[in-house]
Amino acid sequence: MEVHPPEHGIHSWRDFLVHMGTITLGLLIAIGLEQSAEWFHHREQRNRLIEQMRVEADTNVLICRHVIDLRLRPESQILGKWGEVLRATPDKNNQVVVRVPEVLRTLDSQIDENALLPTIPVWTTAKQSELVPLLPGETTQFYDSLDHTLGWIDTMAHSEVELSSEYDALVRSISGRPVAKVLPLADTLHMTVEQRQRIVEMLANFQVHNEGLIAETVAFQSISESIQAGTMTMEGYKDRLNHHPDTGITAVSQVHSNK
Repeated sequence: MEVHPPEHGIHSWRDFLVHMGTITLGLLIAIGLEQSAEWFHHREQRNRLIEQMRVEADTNVLICRHVIDLRLRPESQILGKWGEVLRATPDKNNQVVVRVPEVLRTLDSQIDENALLPTIPVWTTAKQSELVPLLPGETTQFYDSLDHTLGWIDTMAHSEVELSSEYDALVRSISGRPVAKVLPLADTLHMTVEQRQRIVEMLANFQVHNEGLIAETVAFQSISESIQAGTMTMEGYKDRLNHHPDTGITAVSQVHSNK
């Protein structure tokens, strides 16, 4: 903005005050226009970001449902039943011969190993771009909870990979063949009582991590559903947890109480 001197000289205090008032008014108008333009720009950025977050929540709800239904829940069922079969098999001369039940084999074959876990790239980008201050406080709190829950999902998933690797190595040492998905590829396993005990303990540990991962994924899904519906309140979040078919509020609360 340029300020020009008056065309005619200033000869009185009245002329001076008029001139200064004109300059001040012009400056205020210019500042007001600039701030208005910035406000509209920020509003557009905020609305665009909220819409992107809603679309991301839509996707994450579908991802959570898929990974729970086609991977995590079947894994948990097989881990429990396979452990029961191993414990129930009698031993003879410190040797155990176990045949993998066909019904579990069928369930194992239906697991989708490629089922993805949820991600929140929109929120990550918003933090990196310093757009988070544009959002309402409740939205920020919800996404902080979502980010925190995702951190636990990633941690548990990493632990599952390590447990799965140890389990596979033990099964290979016993049968000479790897694990399919949860069950050994070999139809029959010949092992010692000690080896059976090691497998049973691994399966139990694996199942604990698996159920924890289910609980955290349910929590993530419930938060995403709140974002999806535009009702980001703790009451709505807890209500969704209460009505989730896989884990109730008690199971999920136990997981979060350890954080």
